[in-house]
Amino acid sequence: MIALYSLARSKSSVIFDSLIPLAKALGMQIFESTNGEYYFLNNSNVKKDLFCKIDSRTDVEPIVDKLKNHHWFVTTRSFQDFCLSFTWAFQSNIWHSKYDIHVTEWKMERESYDYAYKTYQKHLKNIEYIKQNTNYTIIDYNDVIDDYKGTMNWKHTDKPYADMLINYSDFRDWQRIDYIKSLNKKRLWNCWSSFNENNIKNHELFNDITKENCHMWYNVYEPGDSQDWHDHISPEVIKCGIRFLTDPNGIEFENKKIKIEKQIEFDPHEKHKVNPVNKERITIAYNITK
Repeated sequence: MIALYSLARSKSSVIFDSLIPLAKALGMQIFESTNGEYYFLNNSNVKKDLFCKIDSRTDVEPIVDKLKNHHWFVTTRSFQDFCLSFTWAFQSNIWHSKYDIHVTEWKMERESYDYAYKTYQKHLKNIEYIKQNTNYTIIDYNDVIDDYKGTMNWKHTDKPYADMLINYSDFRDWQRIDYIKSLNKKRLWNCWSSFNENNIKNHELFNDITKENCHMWYNVYEPGDSQDWHDHISPEVIKCGIRFLTDPNGIEFENKKIKIEKQIEFDPHEKHKVNPVNKERITIAYNITK
């Protein structure tokens, strides 16, 4: 017997259709969809001989326990690609369509992003449970596009979700915040900082903050945290920068002419400090080197 667990917006309906002949050969019943909805079955309705698409928003563990002897097919894709597609569909309420969809300019709402992030984290947890308890095959979205394009009666068109997103920079910052929050952090300078750890400039979430060669790190301030007056003078440093992922509250420069914006750059000799903050504050700092 086989089972299909799918992340939303991962072309799982294509995989479902491609697995129907195998499911029938195994004597399984095929769940008849309504308007493309293969999922959100109650756990009590999932039977060992019923082939259906089990969605990532479903409570998967009881289903896995019931179908441990099945071979599980699992569809997935990267978080960024999933989040763009999922939030667009969620906000436009267009989940399934037989027609080409024209994506126009759109703005991602923070609530939609948070819902997508929560859904994806549950998806990762579900995958781990499936891996630990069943035999499985992981099918990535990009593999679906490459392997199935032209072999079945369906048409795929890449949608310009990112290109048409008018607050793409906010979307990137939200991802950075969630990534930083997920890390085990160390105290330094009366805050949490990665200054003495690996250069985060090498991570794909941060490599587009500046194109210059630099040492980059994060600082996380909890209420009451601060930093004393300091500069970034060093023989190798020619410029410094800060990107404020949250409200820049607390920052103060001796040079009052420095304007505080979403991202700023300044000379290494410019002294600055962070006064005790009254709410969480997360920044990315970097020293551009020769």
